[in-house]
Amino acid sequence: MKKFILLIPIITASAVSGYGQVDTSSTKFNNEYIRNQYLVKAKNQKIAASVCLGGGIAFTITGIMLGTKKVAIDLANIFTVPYAKSSNYTGESILLLAGAAGIIASIPLFIASGKNKHKANLMVTVQQTAEGLPFTVAKNISGLTLSISL
Repeated sequence: MKKFILLIPIITASAVSGYGQVDTSSTKFNNEYIRNQYLVKAKNQKIAASVCLGGGIAFTITGIMLGTKKVAIDLANIFTVPYAKSSNYTGESILLLAGAAGIIASIPLFIASGKNKHKANLMVTVQQTAEGLPFTVAKNISGLTLSISL
């Protein structure tokens, strides 16, 4: 009976100390998974920003080229007496404004892409404290992990 009474505290102590330990392989897997998600998100945002920028430049140049032709015709006919009809610049204006909007929309996407790439390299994780602390003390602390790719 005395051996059984001594066995209960030993089992309890081993269970409490075993509960405080964390398998780092799953934590490392989760950090790599989150890091990869941030990198994929940054890549997708950079692609979207490049498409917006390229499309915006193409629309802007097209609108300017088409509008320049009409402006030249209007300037040539401005000094004629029966000049009553002016050119309609609706299509060119729409192309120019859509291109400018695309260029402006690409700026926040480039910024968000850079932020997500930095988040992938610098993540806040939960780390385990040193062994030997009483079980009443919190074992998890916040810490910074800096990943430097070589």
